[in-house]
Amino acid sequence: MRGAKILQVPKTLSSPSLQALLCQRFKTARLRALQEDPSAFSSAYETEALFADEIWAKRLLNPASKTFVAVWCCEREEEDVESGDQSDIDVLVENEWLGMVVLLGPRTTAATPPPAAVSTTSPSGPKPRFPWSVFLPPNDPFSLTDPSRLHGSEAAYLAVSMFVLREVRRQQLGRKLIEASVEAVRDEVKALSATRGNIGLGVIRENVAARRLYERLGFEYLPVDDMPKAEGEAVEMGMARIVEMDAYS
Repeated sequence: MRGAKILQVPKTLSSPSLQALLCQRFKTARLRALQEDPSAFSSAYETEALFADEIWAKRLLNPASKTFVAVWCCEREEEDVESGDQSDIDVLVENEWLGMVVLLGPRTTAATPPPAAVSTTSPSGPKPRFPWSVFLPPNDPFSLTDPSRLHGSEAAYLAVSMFVLREVRRQQLGRKLIEASVEAVRDEVKALSATRGNIGLGVIRENVAARRLYERLGFEYLPVDDMPKAEGEAVEMGMARIVEMDAYS
């Protein structure tokens, strides 16, 4: 029985040819997503279609990111994230990428002035906050944060490039991709001895289906004033989810 499998793309590959094949899968998936839903992304197909192969490789193998991919497999449905062994790499190379989400981070919020990384109150109750500034220039999106800076601090992550191909929507692939990324954050927060994770994302206001998915998965809307601005206007809606440590970790 064919089921969906969520795999994390490894950063270390055994050969340049394997890297080229994975980068081609990455490029094909990203460009198709930009073509199918241009209004859902801040970038454009016409721009990224001109990228050289070196740019695609740099993005996919960015050490400060984690890329999760949905593919069909012939075995039973598997929801856990698997990565690293050759069979999983073969699956990534040989099968179309049906969906993807990329996590940037972790970034420390320790130097971010309050209340950027903490909750604030309003008449309707606590509102989440997210430190967008740590993911914006002049910060380098390809630089790793010193793990020691995350000890005892909140670890911030930014989810980007989320998509599921039209012909496989309504099959829970979006949910599985987000759940996989949340569990990866939970594991890393524990390994880094951080206090908790904070996952932020942007979503186009008109993308009601995506907004409902994120709501069901525990993401909350951010104050409009917190969003990065383009020519004085917020370009999209912001949402965030706090990832706490398991009670018995």
